[in-house]
Amino acid sequence: MMEFALRTLVLLTSFALISLALDARASQNLLTATGKESRESRLEWVVPLEGPTCEIRNGTALIHVPQAQDGYNHWVDAVANSPLLRCQAPAGDWDLSAHIELIDRAPNSNFHVGLTVGFADAFVMIFGPFQGPAVWKDGEWPELWVEATGMSALAKTKTDATSLELLIRKRGNRYICYYRKSSNEDWIESGEYLGLFPPKFVGVIGKTFSNGPAITFAVRDLCIESTPASPKSDKISVDASRVTGRIDQNIYGHFIEHLGPCIYGGIWAEMLYNRKFTGKADTNGVIESWCPFGEGAKYAPDNIEFYTSCQSQRIELAPGKEAGIAKKDANIGIKPQTYVVRAVLKQKGLTGGVKFALRQGDLVYASVLIPQVGEDWSEYTVNLEVRDSDPNAQFCVSATGPGTLWIGCLSLMPGDNIDGMRRDVIESIKRIKPPLVRWPGGNMVSGYHWEDGIGPRDKRMPRWERAWKAWEWNDFGTDEFIQFCRLVGAEPYICVNAGEGHADEAARWVEYCNGSPDTPYGRLRAANGHPEPYRVKYWGIGNEMYGEWQLGHLDATKYALKSIEFARAMKAVDPSILLVGVGVDYDSYDNWNSTVSRIAGSYYDYLSVHYYKGPRARDPKELTYLNLICASLEIEKMLASTADVVSKNSPKRLPLAFDEWNIWLPHGLESSMYALRDGLFAAGVFHALHRLSGHVTMANLAQLVNVLGAIQTNSTQLVETPIYKAFELYTNLCANHKVGVELSCDMFDTPTGKMPILDASATISDDHQKLVLAVINRDPVLNHSTHIHISGFVPKPEAEIAVLNGPDAFAVNDFGTPERVTIERKRERFDLTQEYIFPAHSVTIILLERQ
Repeated sequence: MMEFALRTLVLLTSFALISLALDARASQNLLTATGKESRESRLEWVVPLEGPTCEIRNGTALIHVPQAQDGYNHWVDAVANSPLLRCQAPAGDWDLSAHIELIDRAPNSNFHVGLTVGFADAFVMIFGPFQGPAVWKDGEWPELWVEATGMSALAKTKTDATSLELLIRKRGNRYICYYRKSSNEDWIESGEYLGLFPPKFVGVIGKTFSNGPAITFAVRDLCIESTPASPKSDKISVDASRVTGRIDQNIYGHFIEHLGPCIYGGIWAEMLYNRKFTGKADTNGVIESWCPFGEGAKYAPDNIEFYTSCQSQRIELAPGKEAGIAKKDANIGIKPQTYVVRAVLKQKGLTGGVKFALRQGDLVYASVLIPQVGEDWSEYTVNLEVRDSDPNAQFCVSATGPGTLWIGCLSLMPGDNIDGMRRDVIESIKRIKPPLVRWPGGNMVSGYHWEDGIGPRDKRMPRWERAWKAWEWNDFGTDEFIQFCRLVGAEPYICVNAGEGHADEAARWVEYCNGSPDTPYGRLRAANGHPEPYRVKYWGIGNEMYGEWQLGHLDATKYALKSIEFARAMKAVDPSILLVGVGVDYDSYDNWNSTVSRIAGSYYDYLSVHYYKGPRARDPKELTYLNLICASLEIEKMLASTADVVSKNSPKRLPLAFDEWNIWLPHGLESSMYALRDGLFAAGVFHALHRLSGHVTMANLAQLVNVLGAIQTNSTQLVETPIYKAFELYTNLCANHKVGVELSCDMFDTPTGKMPILDASATISDDHQKLVLAVINRDPVLNHSTHIHISGFVPKPEAEIAVLNGPDAFAVNDFGTPERVTIERKRERFDLTQEYIFPAHSVTIILLERQ
């Protein structure tokens, strides 16, 4: 978060510091009180930008906020320029009151002034007179509003707010707002703000916006009074005898796409970019992503003598000079282990061998020489034994002239790879037991032709992938994907090209995967080394076909008709497959879901929905926390509404496949290191899916590895993010049947609406012998003591307890500190007569066995 350079002036009254010593039940007038000087208690005039002024005379503060181009605003995206008259917030509960009078304003002034509570310099709540003709056209100005940063109009009261007494009563996390015309009237409740972060300061704010004319307002009797806090306890009631539905384990699915380093640079163990030498050459004649090594050589791409990709790298070597090509500054991280090199080479006139090396300048970590290379294309395999670590080593291929060397393709992989996949990645994925994995896209699938990705790997042509504007190497195709699914124990879910592709191409893909060896494409699969059918059950008919960003995108009617053609062709090959049609959130894109489900719903088994949440890059971390935590609430509302639209239009029951979801952090695709906050979000999504189990029977996090991945990798390391940890908790511990659960706890305000601080889901095993209670404490600061009541199930006195947590809600697992957010597991006595304490910013799973 941007640090704000606050220019702070300490106001003087009678040449003495205004100070505040808050005693319990003691009311202090902040504008007249004097006393012992205290840095923690003195009233401050905070002016982030020059212009506003404050003058205090005879117990009245006169605040003037001049006109400015964008006003002196206090809002989202690091805008925190409003002047504040403030002091440190007292501990516990309190009452904050003042008389606010508008002295000077214009009909087109835009402002919100009054009492404020600050949770951070850039995150506040405001209660007071509001006028906003530039933004709100229907107001009776000035009105009385409650708002918080990023949350406008939490409460609006239509009253003449020119001169009012205002009161904010803090009671726990509730900030209840009252007003009255004069002190001899009763207080009238105007609204409330439900906070989640502890207050840091209180006082008065002068917020303006949208270049309106200047305003002046007076503040009198600015008082604060501490009150005793009342202890609170939450309650969770579980009725294990009331089974309310079955949870399909496919809601814990994942998605991998040919995007960035998700597959290449993540799952796939290949370390060499452009190993098949496609693309353009530089002025030296060296093909893209490679560079010259050594001296005296001449380089050129050869489009006559090549092994794959329509060209090879030709190197004409000078007599007695060692030269070749190198990967430099290519993020080839190495560590002590064996690396396997494969090379397809040929030569003419070369009497010596070809050397492969991992090095850094003159420092050689490992090298090996092939003593003789033939005159025809041949494959060579050697091992490099590395004893050191380097995050950015160079890989070199060289020979000594005279002679000509052609390099057709190369490969460098860790020696412990499993069928071409990174061992550490495969082992990590297995621990979260993915029930199914969707592939290959995503946007790229609308231009992907699956037959490019089968057959001998070194012979597969790279293609320019137009959706993400990158090379598709075709090293990871259908056979590799199926093997990946088998290694991690997941069902494959293949999305076909319904953008630029055709129904017969999709039908051939089904036959390649599921046809017997006596069918044409089953025979091709067998020839590629896989005689047994793959029996792929789940198939998607295209991806996001409603979007203009999608290759071959269509309107709803055209897509529905095209998808029927696909469905008939694909099911003619294998009638047992389950088909996923393209849907949208709610019924957007011109009533897409209504149209598609009405026309083609009888051909589908699911309708897909996608959702991503992207916070603003410069918001204060407190607002970002609220924005991301509330995303699970947005998802729950959206999925319920979408399911309702589909049920009203589809000729048959059509559950939703929520087959892309995640949060999209503002620093972009290349580096998404998730915080504990995001693990709480993922747990909230699981609870939403539990509650919606009758409508949503499949969900897939996007993506599994890198980009937006639950797992993040570099060349030598792997990090399991807090989102991964949430999957680890729920897939390993939660049961298949949901049971009745009721929750009583405080709520808090978010940009989407009110949410409970605690969230609970209860599940029971098939044999009803294990009961699992999952509880999220979204409070970023406080532990919550909770009464737990269970009926219909008498548990043993000991429970298995697993807690996902870290040092704070913003803790991140990264390559330097991969275990800041962890899961703590323990067995301990579980006494239902005692309150259970759920730690701040945590997810707790309690597994009970029937007595």
